[in-house]
Amino acid sequence: MDAEILSEFERSSFSFGGEETLSKCARLADVYGLNAVELSENFEVFAIQRDLKTNVISETLLGHFSAYLQKVNGKENEKNEVIPHWRDHGQSTNVEQFDFSFLDEGTFSAPKQRSLEQASTSNANSSLTSPGETFLHREQRGQVVFVLNEQIPEESAFVMDSDDNQLEIKHVGKSLSCEQKFMSNTIEDKVRAIESRIVDFVDRLKKETGIEATEPVSIQTQDPVWVAGRICCDAEGRLNQESILLEGSLQYSGGSRVKLDVSRMADFSLFPGQVVVVNGLNPTGGKLMALGIIGHLPRPFRTVEQGTLRKVKILAAGGPFTTTEDFSYSPLKEFVEACKRESPDVVLLVGPFVDAEHPKIASLDVTFDKLYKDQIRPLLEELQASCPTVMVIPSTRDAHCFPVFPQPPFLSVPDGVSSIPNPCSFVVGGCLFGTSSQDVVKHMSMGVSEKLVNPGNSDRISRLWQHVLGQGSFYPLYPPPLGTCLDTSHSHCLDFANTPDVVFIPSDLAPSAKIVSLPTPKTGVDGALSIRLSERTAICVNPGRLAKGQGGGTYASVVIVGSTGDIRERCKIKITRI
Repeated sequence: MDAEILSEFERSSFSFGGEETLSKCARLADVYGLNAVELSENFEVFAIQRDLKTNVISETLLGHFSAYLQKVNGKENEKNEVIPHWRDHGQSTNVEQFDFSFLDEGTFSAPKQRSLEQASTSNANSSLTSPGETFLHREQRGQVVFVLNEQIPEESAFVMDSDDNQLEIKHVGKSLSCEQKFMSNTIEDKVRAIESRIVDFVDRLKKETGIEATEPVSIQTQDPVWVAGRICCDAEGRLNQESILLEGSLQYSGGSRVKLDVSRMADFSLFPGQVVVVNGLNPTGGKLMALGIIGHLPRPFRTVEQGTLRKVKILAAGGPFTTTEDFSYSPLKEFVEACKRESPDVVLLVGPFVDAEHPKIASLDVTFDKLYKDQIRPLLEELQASCPTVMVIPSTRDAHCFPVFPQPPFLSVPDGVSSIPNPCSFVVGGCLFGTSSQDVVKHMSMGVSEKLVNPGNSDRISRLWQHVLGQGSFYPLYPPPLGTCLDTSHSHCLDFANTPDVVFIPSDLAPSAKIVSLPTPKTGVDGALSIRLSERTAICVNPGRLAKGQGGGTYASVVIVGSTGDIRERCKIKITRI
């Protein structure tokens, strides 16, 4: 054992101060049940955390390492019985005189791993298996709070022919995988992401309308010109009519910025990061007076092959899946029972599952991975046994996942459960669905600046969804709010390949389902530009949160029927309280 430990430590460029130090290190391995490799890996972590300046392991350093192993193995509460304290009631202890006698045989028992059941008996974790009183005595359970297209009969959706029992699910577009390198965002990546969005917008606009928006944003001209760029704010805080800047691309404008004057616009709706093409005047070169703005250029809808549309029913729920009172996951258990009753073809669960913002997350006496394994995974297995297809998508708020957006899928799911990346587009029954756990609608609502001719007749939430679909991105907002964890090195994973027929994005805003018509630039026979609403529409769904505070939240049921017609005529959506 001594030789193996010596070999592993030397491989990591560490050496021992003597044979006695090596012998005591081997005894530590026996005490904590570690092999040579595990002991070396633990010491490397210890060295990094303590920022050690030496590669020679002394007895003093080994004493600190022993205390570190006690902590990571959950032995803080047993120090009085088996190990002398480093500090006794605030009085200093000389580290040089640390007593290693506890390493003698027969005087120390190996640490015991605490199970989830043992942990749940402690005061800090008594709420793990007991649902809160507020949730148990909640009112209005099962109440339908919203229905879209109530006239569509639900029974026609899931009474299927024998050959319709198996639905093919196909993932489309680009997404982040666990094998790809991420969390290595650089300034160059950010510049490249912004540049590619502007250039792509200009290229597609020219292809669809013939308009060339290749002039620099700072060009000095008294004649109307077309220029392209992204919307920026010239100060900290919310975007307003007086703080709008237009930043051009490197290719066409060298990255220069000008103030955008929108006082002549009858109405507008702009947000930071939005890519736009502006028709305007710039007499001085420092202020662009906008006469018209193209802020939407949606991706084409997916071409549906004849005979591929099929009847389908989907139940979708967004996390958190447990109340702020406990970690019993009672709302998720209730949702599993609802899925058994309604027999959907597809169940979509959107994180967070182990919410890092849970008020009691710091008091857990188990790891985040163990909480997921013991509390959530069995419910996924139960759900998979009763539903043909179960799909789970992580969140940047998941404490047991990589906090990066775009985000790779879960590494550990039960057999038969589909783990999909965040965001993700997929085809079910001939319809294209898009989903993400990033609350883009709420984030955009806090940054948008608007001027409307008839504000009383407009729907603010629908306009926000128009921005998302019109920009062709799951997250067009830039810069993002703190906590978004946006990795621009993989910004291409946020782009739509095609405009989805149905979008699921859980939000903290009020649950809703909107039929969204997309403003699309068109040129007439005379070459005049006009903005028209697209004939095809999309349906954007916010199912809400399954758990809200100490009580229950909502989930969405989506039924798609028929083989012809626009999605707004074939889709019924019902939002229900858990």
